[in-house]
Amino acid sequence: MEKSRINPGDGPRGDRNVILAGNGRRHYVRDYPGPFSIKSIVRGKASWSTQEGHFDLDADSILLLNNRQPYTILIDSPWPVFTLCLFFRDGLVDDAWRCETSGAARLLDDPWGTTAPAGFFERIHPKEGRIASILASMHREVASNRATAESLDDGFLRAAREVLTFRSELTHAVSRVPAVRASTRAELFRRLTRARSLIEASLGEPLDLETIAQGACLSQYHLHRLFTQVFGETPHRYAVRRRMDRARRLLAQSDQPVTEVCLESGFQSLGSFSSLFRRENGCSPQQFRSKHLGDPKCAS
Repeated sequence: MEKSRINPGDGPRGDRNVILAGNGRRHYVRDYPGPFSIKSIVRGKASWSTQEGHFDLDADSILLLNNRQPYTILIDSPWPVFTLCLFFRDGLVDDAWRCETSGAARLLDDPWGTTAPAGFFERIHPKEGRIASILASMHREVASNRATAESLDDGFLRAAREVLTFRSELTHAVSRVPAVRASTRAELFRRLTRARSLIEASLGEPLDLETIAQGACLSQYHLHRLFTQVFGETPHRYAVRRRMDRARRLLAQSDQPVTEVCLESGFQSLGSFSSLFRRENGCSPQQFRSKHLGDPKCAS
């Protein structure tokens, strides 16, 4: 394996795809202008800050940071925190966006053409679906020392394609914001994404809509209405769905007691959690743990 691809001594510079895989209780870097990157946590929690806001990340979420966007990372934990961060070669994601949005004839006539940066809203996204599978596969390769330059580049290319779905969803979501001026739509959407990131960061705690609304600089009613219109579900329903995702992961991947899973997933009552879990998954939490075979749902 080309060692310079994983935890290189000179850090990610944008000249190649690089993975930083960390394992520690304390880490602090301030105002680092790195290449386009995916921040992910394997175990534990860490915080990133940019001019767009503060993002608390755990194993259920990822964060996309734009190229050369200065950020600060802070890890301060009594337990080891495992991180897996992908730093993309300069231009890779932009070229993927060009290829996905250009016609075949144009790509044939100008295979190495340039394009404007893809550009992402810096926000927390759920770690789910194909991007979660890609990150898990890359982590296994890195952890087992089986990674090769070819396999990592393949992983980066697959990851680039998946993050473009976030970019496509962004275009559609912004168009659903009820405002005439494009600048107003963009600002409202920025505040909504801030609200969703705040919800993601507080999945293990009771949802305080007033605090979320204040953090997004929107009234509670305005936030509730816009959030539902743009994302297709209320803030409360979004939080419940993501908490249930966390509960399923903890049940499937840990031996924590069901009561601890309930509390760590942000549910306050074991009875109501068990009832909701059965209604959403067709079985009790304990049955899910017993029957789990890699499927996020289980049979009744």
